[in-house]
Amino acid sequence: MVFDLTVIILLVICTQIAGAKIISEQYPVEKAANATAGEARTAAAKDLSAASKSLKAAEDKASKATGDQKAAAQAEVKKREEAEQSAKRADKRAAEELTKTQEALRGPTTAVLVASSLLALLYLVPSTARTGRTLGKRMRGVKVLRSNGEALTWWPAFSRYLLPVAIATALFYSPPGLLLALGSVLWWLWDPNRQGSHDRISKTIVVSAPVARLRLGRR
Repeated sequence: MVFDLTVIILLVICTQIAGAKIISEQYPVEKAANATAGEARTAAAKDLSAASKSLKAAEDKASKATGDQKAAAQAEVKKREEAEQSAKRADKRAAEELTKTQEALRGPTTAVLVASSLLALLYLVPSTARTGRTLGKRMRGVKVLRSNGEALTWWPAFSRYLLPVAIATALFYSPPGLLLALGSVLWWLWDPNRQGSHDRISKTIVVSAPVARLRLGRR
């Protein structure tokens, strides 16, 4: 599994790098607008954080002020409140603009994501459907069969890998997505039949099947 996972991760990384380059070349205006909006949102968030800290400091000072200093301290609090509200409005506008620029790139970004998933399935499914093994399973000396012991066909091979790949894709390869995908595969550790959740759905099972090695001898 480690070998197969490494291959898939490399495929995804290469696809993402190539996709990012293509998007930059084909959508330069949208890409530049997205970068600018991202920088503006970061700056607005920092300004809001600074305004909130200034307001907190002014409130603390006002709570301790006495006599003639009290009125001045309260006026400063009001000033800081207005500054914070202004920073919040600026942050909201920056967030909306960032979302707008992200939407403009959603189509090509989704296309790259789908391409990554298709490449992962292309690596996993055909070899499993034909031989019951991926390269990683061949190295481990195991293979996939139907739960009734019959050889695998295309649909069970496809459905077996669709769940973990779909979960990771749906969550955009985020840490939760990867964890859920790995969880569906590693379920066999707690399953009495040593089946992952994807095995149960596709009605498959992994069995030991060492690959015969060719021995060369002298004549």
